[in-house]
Amino acid sequence: SLNAFCPAKLRDPTSFDFGMFHDALQSGIVEVTNFLQKFLYCFQWGIRSLSFAQNFQTSTDAWENIFSSAMTITGAVFIPFHLWNVMQFLQHINGNSERKIRKSSQMQEVEMWRLFHVLSDNLKQKIRKYCQSVFQGTEGFNLHQFFNDLPPELSFAMKHELCLPVLKEVPMLQRMDEQRMNAILYHFNLVPYTQGMFLVQEGNPVNKLQLIVVGGDTLSWSSTSVFTPRKDGEFCGEELVSWAVDQQSDSSTVFPRSTRTVEAVTQVDAFSIEAGDLKEFVNQCRQPDGQLPKCFRYGSEKWRNWAAVIIQQAWCRQRKKKFQTSLLAVTPSRFAVSSLRPIRPEAT
Repeated sequence: SLNAFCPAKLRDPTSFDFGMFHDALQSGIVEVTNFLQKFLYCFQWGIRSLSFAQNFQTSTDAWENIFSSAMTITGAVFIPFHLWNVMQFLQHINGNSERKIRKSSQMQEVEMWRLFHVLSDNLKQKIRKYCQSVFQGTEGFNLHQFFNDLPPELSFAMKHELCLPVLKEVPMLQRMDEQRMNAILYHFNLVPYTQGMFLVQEGNPVNKLQLIVVGGDTLSWSSTSVFTPRKDGEFCGEELVSWAVDQQSDSSTVFPRSTRTVEAVTQVDAFSIEAGDLKEFVNQCRQPDGQLPKCFRYGSEKWRNWAAVIIQQAWCRQRKKKFQTSLLAVTPSRFAVSSLRPIRPEAT
């Protein structure tokens, strides 16, 4: 009787129109007592209805049409929003994986750096920990800039291990005490040189003192000497130290001329200090009376000239004084001889 008046199996809109619920009645899911089957069927029907709401075949019932319109609007808003979230999630996953790859490559680049291998194990471990906390896997990573931007503690420790042995070989800085040695290390920065680049050129102004610590070979020559190979632990631009010591005016920008040419044969990593920083450091080392410490005066060309002049003047004064003393010692004896001569008895 119910099937006769409400034909659910065969759609008959003239007797009763089930509209968009006809599929559920026709499939027989209404009579099923298994909850899981009912839930899954209803779930897929809801998803299909949200995704393909244009397939709804509604009846003329007002509430059914309102429900169908709400489903259509919800699907039009929900599906793009859901797809956008999925795309963002996938991009986030891909971005994280790419950042991890870049971060790993940056760590490998630091580990493969030649200067890193000569550091002590303790300092290596500290730099690794700093890398893990700082590296974000961003693009545009610059190895040399990274080491120049290290925290002051790590930067000083690295320069102390690498630069201090070479700095002690610079002629005018050999007698400098350890406290001043440590103070000047803060002004050095890492500068890379590729093959064929000139660190200094003969006749050109020297505007920085450079320490070739580790990283390659260079060729040094001048117009009056043959080629001289220079390896790790060398320096160039030492003329700038004498210039910084002899300068009295802060406004002077006439740099000394290089007496030789130094060319990078392979890639070279050098630590350099600019002329302004070196001059400022020398001025800070001046004593309260304005005099320079002996470590600078010993190697200064101007102070050496002054010392030579003072020595010559002292020698001249000493020679003049000695001559006058000898002259005074000789003159009375001659006078005594001449005065005693007339009173001698004549010979008979």
